[in-house]
Amino acid sequence: MPFGPKSSGPPRRPNRPQRDPTLERKIAQLMSAHGLDKQVATAIATGKEELNEVLKRMVQAAEVENLIRKHGITRALATQIVLKQAELSAVLFKMRLDAHVSEHRDRSALDDAARTKKPVALSLMGNRNVEGVILASERYEIVFQETGKPEERIHKLQVKFLCDADERKRLRRAVRFDNEIKARPREPAVKPQDRVNFSNRRLFEALDRGRTVELTFLEGEIFKGKIVWISKYELGFSVKGGAEMAALRHGLARLSEED
Repeated sequence: MPFGPKSSGPPRRPNRPQRDPTLERKIAQLMSAHGLDKQVATAIATGKEELNEVLKRMVQAAEVENLIRKHGITRALATQIVLKQAELSAVLFKMRLDAHVSEHRDRSALDDAARTKKPVALSLMGNRNVEGVILASERYEIVFQETGKPEERIHKLQVKFLCDADERKRLRRAVRFDNEIKARPREPAVKPQDRVNFSNRRLFEALDRGRTVELTFLEGEIFKGKIVWISKYELGFSVKGGAEMAALRHGLARLSEED
């Protein structure tokens, strides 16, 4: 049987070890000088973290947040850019390209002309140039009525380019010819994989940078100007001299940029 009086209160807690005043001052200095929270400052003061590494992570985190806020990119992409795993210019270019393709993918001057019934001038394979109204634009053909003539069906592969009828004269003044191609004209390939490939990326780079380019068609016509929109099958083109036209991508033989 134990001797002595029984304890009447809760068990006594062991005394906490006293913090080193020097350590506390160091923690306070770190918090004040670098804007650190106490947990991080303590880890540095006790040697569990390196100050330079912590400050580097803070700078990187601020850069990530700035990129997200300024450019609307994802955190993952912003982190890759800050860590030098991706180039900001390339990321922003890809964003602009994707936005343009999404907006204009299905755009068609042929469809627009069929909807508005506004007179247009068509340049067709076989060096045929006609003016009239597109009555309908179907998957593979247009229904066209040349001025003063009965309507006809024209396969879209036969269309090289088109413009508003009132732009036709200005377009004529702007055209030049590649005589070698003109002497040996080619029909457009039926299968897309057999056509000259002008990637959206290459076309959009010229558009994005405002470069002057030359479009050369399968029958030798050459137009100099700037690309203004890109869709799956067509290009909007502003010809040097002011005329506006739409080029059918299947009708192109070459695209070259001005030096």
